[in-house]
Amino acid sequence: MSKALFRLALVALVAIGLLVACGRQPPASPTVDTRTPDGAVLAAARLLKAGDFDGLAQATLPPDEYRAQRDAWTREHLSVADITDEDRRKFAATMQRLTAPDAEQKLFAQLKPQLAAFEQQYKDQVPMMIGIGQTMVGTALDQSADLTAAQKAQAKEALAALAQWAQGVAWTDPAKAQQAIAAICDTARRLDLKTLDEVRALPYAQAMQKYGLAWQGLKRLTAVYGLDLDQVLDSAKAETLANDGQTARLKVTYTLFGKPISGETVMLQRDGRWYDQGVLEARAKARAAQTVSAPAPGAVPPPAAAKAPAAAAPAAKPPAQ
Repeated sequence: MSKALFRLALVALVAIGLLVACGRQPPASPTVDTRTPDGAVLAAARLLKAGDFDGLAQATLPPDEYRAQRDAWTREHLSVADITDEDRRKFAATMQRLTAPDAEQKLFAQLKPQLAAFEQQYKDQVPMMIGIGQTMVGTALDQSADLTAAQKAQAKEALAALAQWAQGVAWTDPAKAQQAIAAICDTARRLDLKTLDEVRALPYAQAMQKYGLAWQGLKRLTAVYGLDLDQVLDSAKAETLANDGQTARLKVTYTLFGKPISGETVMLQRDGRWYDQGVLEARAKARAAQTVSAPAPGAVPPPAAAKAPAAAAPAAKPPAQ
């Protein structure tokens, strides 16, 4: 689900929320109809709200592309080889802390003085830091080769609304921190993943269910701080501007903090169903990249060059208490 860490413990808490997630069992998947271009757009919004990521993939990709993406996910998931013993130790320790019977009390006791320190030392700098972040993301949007000018403009509108929201959030409010901690610990228990090896061993279907839990948790976490993602998804509207039976142009609008954010998207018809052109193009690029990086059938990799024995690594320091 974020690898970026903000300053001090408050943002560490948010990062844990993004990675570990918090929430309840995902709601039942809604009925979807992708036989019209506007129906396909709204179906994707409903599936995303429900946290049905497998259903979302099936609704937004033709059957052959869906199967190829699922197979690619399985190969990549099982081929992860860069997990270290230190990664395993940290993950297990984190999950133990989050699932302990008194986890909420202990975590808040640790966080409370850090919230006060953040409030005293950095409160006046928060607007500047948010402004810097907005500028950096805006520059990345300008430089993106994958977005059209209209898409960049739409993304910047949303970015401005999010920055305005972030400026008004009481990030150091102890009551909100307690709500976030409680949700995070609750979900850690519900996920029931004690080790990284358990995570890696998840089959596709179970992994998608975990993703759904993580998404529902992220929505609960952002709602604590005033960002209701369900409300944003519920506000989605699609208006067909042109449709020749094979290609359709739509105006898609959603509301973010009371401000309508609009943009256009092109939908393509395949075998009676409609798909977002951008999604199909992104999938084609990913498939091409996989084809280029895959070894030729029957190819034998060259033997690895012999290496001198590495010097013994120094003993790891015990984690700070």
